[in-house]
Order: sequence, then C-alpha cells, then structure tokens
Amino acid sequence: MVFGITLLYYQFGVHNQTDYSQGQSVPFMPDFSEQVLDSIQFNHQNKQTTLTSTDQGWFVKERNQYPADFSKVKRFITDLRESQVQRNLKVGKSQLNRLELLDPKERNGGTTVTLFDQDQNIIKTFLLGKKYTVRDSGVYIQGRGKATGCYALIEKEVALLDRPFNTTSSTPSDWLDRSFINLGEIVRLQISFFNSMQDNWEIKQTVGKTKKELKFQGLKENEKANITNIRKIMPFFQAGGSDFSDVVTDPEILKNNRPYAGITIENSDGFVYQLIIGVEVGMSSLCNLKIKTKTPLSETAITKLKKEQKYENYTYRLSTAKLKGLLQIRKKMIKKK
Repeated sequence: MVFGITLLYYQFGVHNQTDYSQGQSVPFMPDFSEQVLDSIQFNHQNKQTTLTSTDQGWFVKERNQYPADFSKVKRFITDLRESQVQRNLKVGKSQLNRLELLDPKERNGGTTVTLFDQDQNIIKTFLLGKKYTVRDSGVYIQGRGKATGCYALIEKEVALLDRPFNTTSSTPSDWLDRSFINLGEIVRLQISFFNSMQDNWEIKQTVGKTKKELKFQGLKENEKANITNIRKIMPFFQAGGSDFSDVVTDPEILKNNRPYAGITIENSDGFVYQLIIGVEVGMSSLCNLKIKTKTPLSETAITKLKKEQKYENYTYRLSTAKLKGLLQIRKKMIKKK
C-alpha cells in the first residue's frame, strides 16, 4: 500500500519538489563587466534576436536597428550581474526534456543566450530553461505561482539560478521600444481619406473662459458633433501610438504598400505628427510616421524632435481592428440636429 502511494506521488509531479534550502549559492557571472558587453543574442526554435549596443543605446538588429526597450535590456543585464547559482544538479539526459533544457531547435528546448564583446568574441554562452518558484521553506517547485528562478545549462552542467530572467525572448518584437512618440497636449486631430475627400474631418482645440476643448470643424447648420464617438478614439492618441505590434523589414511587403489614409495630430508644442496608413497584412495594417514642426523650437523641443525623428525610418504594424475604430468617416462623427 505504501509503495502504491509513493508511486502515485511520483507520477503526479510531487517528485519535482527538492529541498535545497541548505545549498551554498555562488555568483553566476562573478567577472561580468557591462563595459565590455557589445551584443546579446537569443535563440529559440526558429527565432533569433540580437541586441546591439552603441553610444546611443541598445538596438534590435533583426528590426533594422530599431531602438530596444532600455528597461528590458537593463533588467536582463541586472539579472546577469546579480544572479546566483543556487546549486548544480546531477541530471540525466532523460530529465532535460522536463527541465526544458534540450537543444533550442527541439520542442522542449531552452533559449540559448550568447554574450559578445566589442571584437565579437564570445564572453559566455548558456541555455535557460524552465522557471521555478520557491516557498518559504526553501522547496523548489516547477511552474507554480510567480517564478523566482530558472534552470540553466552552463558548460554542460545543470544549475538552479535564483533569477527567472523574465525578459529573455528570442522574438524581436518583444524587445522593441514602445514609448514611440510623446504627443503631449493635442490641439488638432485630422482624419484624411486620400480617395474620398468628403469623408475627411477635423477637430481643433478652442479656449473658452473656463476650459479648453476640442471642437469639430466645418459643421453645417443642421449638424452637431458626435461627442461619444470622438471620446472613444482619443485614448489611442493620448497613448502616443504605442500599440504597434511590430516593425516591418520584409522588402516585398514594403514594396507593395499603398497608403490610403492619414491621421494628423498637432500638439501644443507645435509638433505635427502624421501617421500614414497603408495596406493590410494579416491582422495588421502598415503605418509610417512623419514629424514636422510649425513654430521656432526651444532647445528642449529640438532635443525631443531629434529623439523622435528616428522613428520616421520604420514601417509599423498596427492592429487593423483598432484602426477601423479610429478611421471613422465624417458621417460617423456627426449627428443631425
């Protein structure tokens, strides 16, 4: 009877709990120096991401050197510097599948991380696998609750790391900087359809005695603005367009892009942003950004302009469903009195 209970205990995963509370941890990368780190490469299955550094920051190589999300890169580098090896484990090859430490090309493969210096020499390469959580008792449990560490294959040895490396990803779009542009206070919004001028509309800020408000332009005597529909679309613009899903690099897709609509946004600092909407590709539509200014700029504004103009060099994927909600024709934005 005891044997039967023990067997069930093993089959249903309780054997994954091992007490290492008495283990002596050591630094994962004791000699790590961020100053010599030039690039980081992630590989998992058929995906690869390479982060490269310059004096202007970190960039995603597979997305035409699009700026990388600095907070994610910083978090990963901090994990490298501060992570501890809780313990090395004696694990047979048959257990690598369970720990997701097989070759990255296989189904339960890990993610290979390779660090390079300025001369493209390998600083270190290792494999990150399954994450685990730790109870107060020091018991390691795979896949339950919030991850506090992960398994890793380091120089052919399986180790327990005390950091989960949550930012690790081999998908380039996961690393893109989504701060995009800072619109600030919007004073004008215009929706334009290039082949249907009668569907275009515009709202501008007016300053009353007690408040500022955006008013619909060009209303006829028997028309009034549909305030409800206008309010529905404003959160997207106030978020600075950060809802893009990816940056397009495929030359064939770019070659066939045909713009059909434009969204023009002017802010109180005199910046004019134009989002040019193109063809649909799958569940997204292509979008390009143009930035202009209307007034003489302060030094702060010039710095902001230089920072944001780098986004003009890319073509973005925006959700087609969301764009259809934004690109409302004029008759949807007005009501009859």
